[in-house]
Amino acid sequence: MPPEFLVPDGVTFACTQCGDCCRTGNVLLAPGEAERLATLDWAAAGIAPPEGPHTASVQSGRLRGERLARRPDGACVFLDPRDRCVLHDAFGPETKPLLCRLYPFGLHPVGDRVAVDCSFACRSVAEGLGAPIGQRQPEWLRLLDEALPRAPSAEPPLDERRRL
Repeated sequence: MPPEFLVPDGVTFACTQCGDCCRTGNVLLAPGEAERLATLDWAAAGIAPPEGPHTASVQSGRLRGERLARRPDGACVFLDPRDRCVLHDAFGPETKPLLCRLYPFGLHPVGDRVAVDCSFACRSVAEGLGAPIGQRQPEWLRLLDEALPRAPSAEPPLDERRRL
């Protein structure tokens, strides 16, 4: 049985491909994503890869990992001059890191339910553009299957005693 999604009321979204999300913040990579990006066949896609490194190391306290590299202007190295993601256009949307595919949403398991968080830094969300976000549930189910470990002993980060 699929989980119940706890979705904020009245929030809508439709990606307008403005590129704002690719100009701010850091995209932390899930295990294996940096290695997967390093194996992309740019020659077969018929384009040159972005210059410089595509990932950068992250070290903050106990956090250690990789993130997408950023250009000197702060934008993601994969953002092209048309405000399009080169990964998306050349290799398909499933090639993008999980956080990119989820944005502007955060999915947080709470018992057998999933709380949905939404970033109002996204202009589409802030301006109320698009369809109700609850319609994205089939997409979220696919992404959850990809992202969450299925160990029966895994404890959720929150439990039903704590209200969101």
